[in-house]
Amino acid sequence: VFAPLNPTSFAGFAIPDMAASGNLWIRSPQIRAEWHKQKLLFQIAATDPNVGDYPSTFSTVRVAGIGERGRFPGFDSRLSYSSGALALGLSGHYSHGKNAGTIGTANFQTGVDSWGVAGDYIVPITSVFNLTGEAYQGRALGIFSSALGESVTAVRTAGQHGVESRGGWIQLQANWTKRWQNNVAYGIDAMNAHELPVGNRNKTQTYMGNLVYKWSPSVSLAWEWKRFLTNYRNQRAFDEKGDHVNMAVAFTF
Repeated sequence: VFAPLNPTSFAGFAIPDMAASGNLWIRSPQIRAEWHKQKLLFQIAATDPNVGDYPSTFSTVRVAGIGERGRFPGFDSRLSYSSGALALGLSGHYSHGKNAGTIGTANFQTGVDSWGVAGDYIVPITSVFNLTGEAYQGRALGIFSSALGESVTAVRTAGQHGVESRGGWIQLQANWTKRWQNNVAYGIDAMNAHELPVGNRNKTQTYMGNLVYKWSPSVSLAWEWKRFLTNYRNQRAFDEKGDHVNMAVAFTF
């Protein structure tokens, strides 16, 4: 329901392309209701309140975290409009939890409001080209792969109530023929550096381009290149970049 689109990629299946780099996503249980009226669709869902604060050590059982301490589900909603190939959507997310920690011999708890607002669009430009993308802003969105692993910092630090982040992705698609397709995309996830400790990741970016060939109704081939850029707060010497080349074969049934 919240930020539902993904870039077109055969290199990302279990984890969608641009995850942690502008593409909000999560697969989790939800109870959802929908209302349709002509070209409008309204959706609302009760969801897992997890904010992405996973324990540092592996556990075979789920450990109660920030979201569970809030003792209430999260909520997602989305209003969308569609007309032919055009689709526009506005969605939101909210859940309340409690951050907990110990300093010395004292135990502390502080509230965490995980929230987000996202816009999504599919805009046909011509019979060949279309634009797709999402843009968002929010706080404590680690479960959606924004500020992943650092969306809530320790109690009595600047990000104890959740780290603010913003970003999104945009994709230009070209359908040259019924068999050949090109996609180029860019995504960014930028955190509020003032709410992060020095040395933490504060921006990730991804550039992507691919070529898809539909060999038959069931079989597609794809070649893809991605470049990753990662920046750290006040640690420019440790900024990283990397490239990834992939070829995939997909069978649809």
